[in-house]
Amino acid sequence: MLIPASVLGEILVRVRTEQIDEYRKMIYSRAPFSVVHFGEEAAIEVAAMNRKKEQGDKRGGSTEVWSKVKFDRQIIAIAKVNGARIIYSDDKPLRNFAEQVDLKVISSHELELP
Repeated sequence: MLIPASVLGEILVRVRTEQIDEYRKMIYSRAPFSVVHFGEEAAIEVAAMNRKKEQGDKRGGSTEVWSKVKFDRQIIAIAKVNGARIIYSDDKPLRNFAEQVDLKVISSHELELP
């Protein structure tokens, strides 16, 4: 399970400062989790997405502010270049964009409880 570093930042902003190391250790010690970064391949992917959308609707149908659209596209680009096939999210604009690039999307209410 890939966690984009930018998403890790969103997770950690919600915890107390003294808990950050604890959360990081928990994430890094769990086998299925891997924190991935926005690198050159993702930058190329996001540029292609933005270029394609700028020929028509810059926001790709989203009503979100441009900075949110770019952030979501970066998450999707990171997922794509790292071979992800599924996005787990309850964020509707992110979900819509993932579906536009043929990624399966699963919401938290669709997850099976252990």
